Amino acid sequence: MIEVVDVANKRKVLSVSNVGVGGKGPVGAQATDLVVNEHGSVAWIKQISTRQRRGPIVSVSFEVHSATVSTSSAVLDSGKAIVPGSLRLAPGGEVSWVDAGRTLYAPLA
Repeated sequence: MIEVVDVANKRKVLSVSNVGVGGKGPVGAQATDLVVNEHGSVAWIKQISTRQRRGPIVSVSFEVHSATVSTSSAVLDSGKAIVPGSLRLAPGGEVSWVDAGRTLYAPLA
């Protein structure tokens, strides 16, 4: 779960559940990156690992998500070539990440 708190005013600005689900099940997910802008909007990269039943991981893919205080969360990108650790706040109210060697951008209001 991600919770954004306005500490100065002692209030919760945003809450996003089901960000990452770990464990030893057939599918596990966890956030690898997280950025928060000055408005309390967030973006994160989620790594999704699929494993054989009681066995090793057989596939890893990634999703880039965002959530703002004015709208619900959204999937911005997905695929196996998203680079964990590449998520950044970009100038102009955008977020950026790398997918297959290209830097991609999306608004983060």
